[in-house]
Amino acid sequence: MIISIIIPVFNVQEYLPKCLDSLYSQINDNMEVILVNDGSTDNSLTICEQYARINNNTIVVDKENGGLSDARNIGTEVASGDYIYYLDSDDWLLPNAISILYDFAIKNNCEIVQGSFYYAYDTYLTKAETRKTNQVLNKEEAMLELIKNDSIKNFAWGKLYRANIVKMYPFPKGKYFEDAYWQHLIVNECSRYGILTTPLYFYRQRVTGISGTFSVRNIDLLKGYEDRLKFVQEHYPAYTKEMITLLWNNAYVMFQIAIRQNNENVMNEYKRYWEYFNREYNEIIDKNLHFNFRYMVVRYVPFLSSALYFAERVLNRFYLIF
Repeated sequence: MIISIIIPVFNVQEYLPKCLDSLYSQINDNMEVILVNDGSTDNSLTICEQYARINNNTIVVDKENGGLSDARNIGTEVASGDYIYYLDSDDWLLPNAISILYDFAIKNNCEIVQGSFYYAYDTYLTKAETRKTNQVLNKEEAMLELIKNDSIKNFAWGKLYRANIVKMYPFPKGKYFEDAYWQHLIVNECSRYGILTTPLYFYRQRVTGISGTFSVRNIDLLKGYEDRLKFVQEHYPAYTKEMITLLWNNAYVMFQIAIRQNNENVMNEYKRYWEYFNREYNEIIDKNLHFNFRYMVVRYVPFLSSALYFAERVLNRFYLIF
């Protein structure tokens, strides 16, 4: 078996057929599909079993609900392929996406290959920003792109990985935005990282998804970036400024969003995190952000923070890095 495609499934009966149809139209004898039903309470398991009956190269794993990380980990353990591809069950693929990635990986001797993707809204698509040409990056170049959240994003999905690499690092259980705790560990094991400019993946945008809402669980993303900061300080110290800048910007923006939530608990949780973060990392923040305009405003004229946040939203400079 050459490629294992792992799909965690949880209460997605509305979206699952489109996902599976886009996948099975490009499956061949060198691929296996692993559907991990994570305790769905709708008809998702039935749909998985229906597709498995007409596609012999399919494994259905039915388990109690344990979350996305647990489902991916079990699928990874079961996988027998040389390469592994993660596909989320509410998303879908363009034709030949898997083969395009695999052919590039073999031709260029890459351990990881990614294509571009579309943010798929109900009525329109937005293509993710990408490089102008296909490229192969070395480990240091790839790590910097991930830290900057530029050409390489946290998302586990949409990338073709050498199986021996991802089997080394299980996804952390019980965390939201689990990819932020995981992706830098994987990139660190990669000597050649391929980037294709061609969109190959449709990333469905729905407000009920993990990344479509704002709550206290978004703090898990910041904690994941804290883990990454410590990793960068130890293994890639030259990139510390980029990493602390990303983390500080995300913490600042989330705190500003929380202030505007009609939820005192959410506001207080982010206030506590903001205070902890600036206290814990004061020295490294001040050392690396002392010429950052946003940081200077927040530190020295904090009463203008709200005005700055509003102005950045008007100027479309407001962002979160999911």
